[in-house]
Amino acid sequence: MVVANDIDPDAATAVLANAELNHISGDIVTETRDVLNGNFDIIEDIDVLLIGDMFYDEHIGGSVLNLCKKFKALDRSKDILMGDPGRWFLETSSEVDSLFWCMAKHTLTEECRRENYGFHHGMVWRFR
Repeated sequence: MVVANDIDPDAATAVLANAELNHISGDIVTETRDVLNGNFDIIEDIDVLLIGDMFYDEHIGGSVLNLCKKFKALDRSKDILMGDPGRWFLETSSEVDSLFWCMAKHTLTEECRRENYGFHHGMVWRFR
């Protein structure tokens, strides 16, 4: 089962439409409750937490780190992977550095750089 979480109901619609367009079948559940500010029951029964591009600022970044620590405390064997283009909070936070390691770094194409405000890399981070 896949649980897709975003507080924007349009994102939930997009997840389901994308799954259909890509012929992905199976249980896909969309959840719009805010997991960053409580509602941790959403993550209790999942094995892998995937986080994409969430380090916009210190407040959201801190909430994401809190969620990651709570998720890992449920069961140390659970995995956490994050994708990020190198936002400043992720790059400058000593807490991120102590909790995660960068397992992959990919150079973005010139067109992708222009579309993404000059970010040059896409990185995948894994919880230690």
